[in-house]
Amino acid sequence: MLNLYLILPESNPQNQWMNSNDVYQDEKRIITFVGELRNKIESIRIENYEGNYDNINIQNFLRDFQEVADYYPNPAFRLLRSILSDWRNWRDQRIPGEKKEYFIHQQIISDHTFCECAERVMIFENQKFSILNHYGHRLGKQIPISIKDKNVILSSISTLREISLWFAKERIPSRNFQVIEKHGENRSEERWINGELISPLKCSGTEAQELLDLAVGDSIKELYNFDEKYDNYIVFKYEGENPQNMYHGYHLPIETLEIPDHLKKELKTRFTHH
Repeated sequence: MLNLYLILPESNPQNQWMNSNDVYQDEKRIITFVGELRNKIESIRIENYEGNYDNINIQNFLRDFQEVADYYPNPAFRLLRSILSDWRNWRDQRIPGEKKEYFIHQQIISDHTFCECAERVMIFENQKFSILNHYGHRLGKQIPISIKDKNVILSSISTLREISLWFAKERIPSRNFQVIEKHGENRSEERWINGELISPLKCSGTEAQELLDLAVGDSIKELYNFDEKYDNYIVFKYEGENPQNMYHGYHLPIETLEIPDHLKKELKTRFTHH
């Protein structure tokens, strides 16, 4: 199981590592802020993961917006609640046990997402955890937590690219690419097979695997990426329920209409290409 723990900036930062939300104190900036978060969560809509937030962090973030929310055409707190409707407040299922002291760079912290996430990293060794940092903290991509005589390094991701790379590395089960004879491998031309014009796989199977790991889609049954090497899109077809989570694929020209426009836009947002 993959687990994400969201952290937002706060009206009254809980500790020295948290960011203030002062910069978002107007309608345009808060709507942009929440819209960016929506894009991040939508980008992993087909992934198998559990999303967690801290209700205290959410309330702290929203505190300064409550008085002016009625003046917003899309109140920030309503939009935020909608975005997080499938996520859970980790405080409802927090790890029980003795009180412990947690330290970041020798500074004590308590009752925080950092603490809960670090505790779970130690207990559930077969699971993967990461902080989803939406402008919330200033600790960087690796967060060192000390608990008694143990040290934990928390992963922290923030951009669309970092999110994509984390899922590509940690996804359970991983996606696996296989070359099939119909599309070939390192093939440049289309071919007629049994009266059907078949698109080629222009790259190697190894290159296709790398593109598959970062591919996007509206369902796991069909995924897409852009292959900058060949200036082509690549389509991945799911081969049905199987333990190997197998896909095959082929290239399509950049002007193809087979790929939905919103997914082309999503790929362009995540990664730089034409």
